[in-house]
Amino acid sequence: MESTPAVELMDELGRRLDEPLVRGQAANGFDRTVLDTILRLAGVDTLVIVGIATDVAVESTARAASDLGYRTIVVSDACTADSDESHARSLDVLQKWFAETPTTTRSSAPWEMRGTSLKQGEHPCSDNGSLLTLVESAVIIGVTPS
Repeated sequence: MESTPAVELMDELGRRLDEPLVRGQAANGFDRTVLDTILRLAGVDTLVIVGIATDVAVESTARAASDLGYRTIVVSDACTADSDESHARSLDVLQKWFAETPTTTRSSAPWEMRGTSLKQGEHPCSDNGSLLTLVESAVIIGVTPS
């Protein structure tokens, strides 16, 4: 699916050349990839995960992130699944055991968690301790501690 519209990132989240792109073949973004190494070397302790499908790539990656000791945040209305029921079930499990599941309107953006603010038109991961990492159908924003 590489280089097809199905895996292209929205212009608003466009990846900069200095941001890593991790390609994996498993539902879990950490499985057989260098993702954990990249995040640890960058000093990341918090992951904000969005994408598709909530009940596959997003949930699998969030579970692994939690197991690896990251503070894990899955933005519930920035994910989707093939049905509302699958989406809701996955979020229920994540919230109970593995992750915080705020909505976009009820959560602080990762750059706000670090005490910084984002100016209009500024890239969300520029020079503020954040690291945007793309893993197939999940987008992970890693936040370094302040």
